[in-house]
Amino acid sequence: MPFFAKLTFIFLTALLINTAQAGDTAVEFNIPAQNLPTALKQLAGQSRLQMLYDGPTVQGKRSAALKGRYTPQQALQQVLTGTGLRAVATGNNAVAVKSAPPPESIDNGSESTLPKVTVEADASYDPDWAKDPYNPDYVLPNATSGTKTDTPIMETPLNVQVISKQVLKDQQVITLDQALKNVSGVTTLTNTNSDNSLFLRGFQTRTTFRNGFRMDGSESNGGSLGHGQQFANVESVEVLKGPAAILFGRVEPGGMVNIVTKQPRATPYYSLTQQFGSYDLYRTSIDATGPLTKDDTLLYRMNASFQSNNTFQDLVKNEDVLWPRSSAGTSVPAPRRPWKWNMSIK
Repeated sequence: MPFFAKLTFIFLTALLINTAQAGDTAVEFNIPAQNLPTALKQLAGQSRLQMLYDGPTVQGKRSAALKGRYTPQQALQQVLTGTGLRAVATGNNAVAVKSAPPPESIDNGSESTLPKVTVEADASYDPDWAKDPYNPDYVLPNATSGTKTDTPIMETPLNVQVISKQVLKDQQVITLDQALKNVSGVTTLTNTNSDNSLFLRGFQTRTTFRNGFRMDGSESNGGSLGHGQQFANVESVEVLKGPAAILFGRVEPGGMVNIVTKQPRATPYYSLTQQFGSYDLYRTSIDATGPLTKDDTLLYRMNASFQSNNTFQDLVKNEDVLWPRSSAGTSVPAPRRPWKWNMSIK
């Protein structure tokens, strides 16, 4: 081999070895944070690293500051920090700068540690919040009809379904048959006097309960559940399906309906509702509750309503009055009907 050919071969071999080693040799860098295209040019000049990138990809991005001894690959990763770009090796001492894929699309087959997730929830059932006037929950986890105690429905060995206050409010319920449309296995029949006959699992139920106690007159009127119940003071409706005589005495085997009334609350709440409907229905209801003393030892609640409506029959008109706990159809004049007091010692 001629002398000059040997010399050229040795020179090229040394150049390739030097270039390959340059990619793994730490170099002193001092590149301030600036526009990314300028930083890449300075990095290429100081590291002799060949870089290929698209102008629009790096335009408008800023690089991270770089100062210290790094290999060219480490220096490039440092400069690209926070830009959403990554470096891909294309050959010896050559890289391409590309957009980084979304995190979920990266699958390198290795295990990864997910970030810490904190889940917060109520640790226990709060009976005060369940009956709070501002509680927007549709589902009430507890009921009293199954055991005559405030027991979680999941722990009650009976079929109990509860229609919450928020459901009654959103559906603008004013009669019991409207509320019971939310319960499976229940059928109501309405006669011309707007009285409702209730059937639970095929059995006509002639008795309804209020707060666990049998309602006066609900059995003597043949199972009619119409005018006897106003809904201005109703908190929720509980339906117990199946035999319940062991808890409530003589009731039909189909089940029973327990109407839970509103109780005084320490949280101040005031509501005035005006409703309009078919057959000239007008209904005004008032709900007010709150403390009477600063230490919340004495509370009050007042519910009142007036409803007037015609029917599809001529000359037939209904009027219902609740003030403060009465309903139309009683023989006692409205102003003389007694107030209801709930006394408890904390």
